Amino acid sequence: MFEEILKIIYLLALGQGVLVAMVLMFSRAPSAANTPEQTAPKPVTSVEHKILFFYILAMMLPLWEGYISLAPDALKPLSIPYLFWLLPWLYGPLLYLYVKAKCRKDFKLTKSDGKHFTILLFPILVLSTLDSLQQSIPLLVIQRLSWALVFSQMFTYIGFCFSEINRYQKLLANNYSYLEQRNISWLKKLLVGFVLIFLLDMGVYYLKAFLELRAQWYFHTFVIVESLYVVLIGFFSFRHPSVDPNSLVEPNPKYEKSSLDPHVAKRLAQRIVELMEHEAWYLQNDLTLQNLAERLNVSSHHLSQVINDQLNMTFYELVNEKRISAAKALLAEEPQARTILDIGYEVGFNNKTSFNNAFKKFTGMTPSEYRRQSSQIANLR
Repeated sequence: MFEEILKIIYLLALGQGVLVAMVLMFSRAPSAANTPEQTAPKPVTSVEHKILFFYILAMMLPLWEGYISLAPDALKPLSIPYLFWLLPWLYGPLLYLYVKAKCRKDFKLTKSDGKHFTILLFPILVLSTLDSLQQSIPLLVIQRLSWALVFSQMFTYIGFCFSEINRYQKLLANNYSYLEQRNISWLKKLLVGFVLIFLLDMGVYYLKAFLELRAQWYFHTFVIVESLYVVLIGFFSFRHPSVDPNSLVEPNPKYEKSSLDPHVAKRLAQRIVELMEHEAWYLQNDLTLQNLAERLNVSSHHLSQVINDQLNMTFYELVNEKRISAAKALLAEEPQARTILDIGYEVGFNNKTSFNNAFKKFTGMTPSEYRRQSSQIANLR
């Protein structure tokens, strides 16, 4: 009875995974026009969706093996030999390339990306020489060493993924004054989920090996949890599309090849500060680096350089620091006249959450706490 329930769960999970993978592969996004005559760009499958398709496929194949392990003997020939030796080596590189495609400007898969998969040569070499290796090294030792290398590789690529996301979030801060709808922190959460799943897998695997247990329940539970995780990746990928990285200006920390004269940069910095103070451009709730560059009649790259080097802040910090200063004045002058949300809208924020987050970032307290403090000070006078 238990095996029959497991088989149903496997089939349902397989169906979900295949459905998500197919939607990813056949979903279409407009491409850029290749010629002036091409008025309607041909829809294409995005690179990130293609990579995610193969990642989900690689994560789903163990479900098939799990189902076959419970199926009648007639289906046993449909099992794929050594699948569990090869697939885990793909998870890290595929996940990293997906994150990179999500975050990198003009990302395209190239031959050089193939280097991430050369590690597959190791398990292939081990499998091809397994008989001779077992004459000098016990199979159990080979398996444990192989899994240790797999786990090391996975966590190395997880580190690469977090590095890409952090770089991208800094890029957003240099281009936008409002990040909540553009942030891909959800991807960080999915990566943390990936880490937790494989930490659990690693812990149970070595505990099982140390205690010399044969726990079939462990195999089935892990594969099913893994499949649910993959479905979540597909769901969040559609629900939280990221900003097009091609629309972002990437700052160069050193600006070694910049054509901007240092004296011009200083004057531009002064002009930015004066215009922010006197014309209150920060009140535009969807203000971007590109908007400000057009108003100042300078390039986005030069503007980004001046904000980073001359003012020592990101575009997000520049705009929201002014918004918070204006909000503090309103909260202090009119303790009960308007709601906190009204004040947030007035100084350029789109919602209460973004207002609260920015206010706490710059003052160390929430707007409510600041208003209460201001009211107490006013009562003492």
